[in-house]
Amino acid sequence: MPGGSHTSDVLIALAGESGAGKTTSAQMLQVMGFHLIELTKRLRGEAKALFGAPTRAEIQRYARDVQGNNGNDHFARIALEEFGDETRGDIVLDGIRNPDELDYITSFTARTARAFWLLAVVTPAETRFARVKRRNREGDPTEYDHFREDDRRALGDGKSGFQTNAYLIERAHRRIENTGDTGDLEIALVETVAAVRGNG
Repeated sequence: MPGGSHTSDVLIALAGESGAGKTTSAQMLQVMGFHLIELTKRLRGEAKALFGAPTRAEIQRYARDVQGNNGNDHFARIALEEFGDETRGDIVLDGIRNPDELDYITSFTARTARAFWLLAVVTPAETRFARVKRRNREGDPTEYDHFREDDRRALGDGKSGFQTNAYLIERAHRRIENTGDTGDLEIALVETVAAVRGNG
């Protein structure tokens, strides 16, 4: 699925479950010079304006409602339209959720002559839950059973739906197993950037 012509500009979209390390990876890529587009932050901000301190389940329901009215690619489409087709530079997109977003991102990278990879950041559930508890973000589940139920909804069932993490993880060009060692994560990201540039 790599696309675009030979160019120095790339777009890396991050997929993965809650607590896997997508935000940390995005911030590392930002330090490397990437423009950071945070779909999750946008979604969470809109939900917070409505609910105050939304739970993960409330954020998921809100996203489902918005995408039901505006299309499953809504959040990616709005964010990339705001970024603009003419703006140059590398992009990291944090929080892709479904195949319609993937299709829109693919079309954006084709028309802006960027190389594109979908990168999955993966971590076992127990480790992810421990990270979620440590970050202590408002609305995050505090019980493991609730966390896994939220995971189940986010993984989705096949290709259709507003959130299908399992499909995206399976389709990723590369997976990074995030063990929590920031040095290893940074090395894996540097290698990923080099690989996507080489396939652009």
